Amino acid sequence: MITVFKNLYQYRELIAALTWKNIVLRYKQAYLGILWAVLKPIMLMLIFTLVRSFVGIETGDIPYPILTLRHYSRGYSFRNLLQRESVALPPMRP
Repeated sequence: MITVFKNLYQYRELIAALTWKNIVLRYKQAYLGILWAVLKPIMLMLIFTLVRSFVGIETGDIPYPILTLRHYSRGYSFRNLLQRESVALPPMRP
């Protein structure tokens, strides 16, 4: 387990470069570019918070906008993972 963290630390610059390349390529064609990756979750958080004010959902001590962002980011990441990996799978043949 420690060797995994050592390898991650050793290749941190490569990981950062590949991550940045992936982000730039993904949002290169978008009108707002990388800013869209930040604006989309914030806009959805605001919409969900507005809807919550009408519905009256109780969240306890956790502020609702933080709770919304946390759950949205988790679900969005899982959905993107499934979409990306399903492309890599070969089609099923009868």
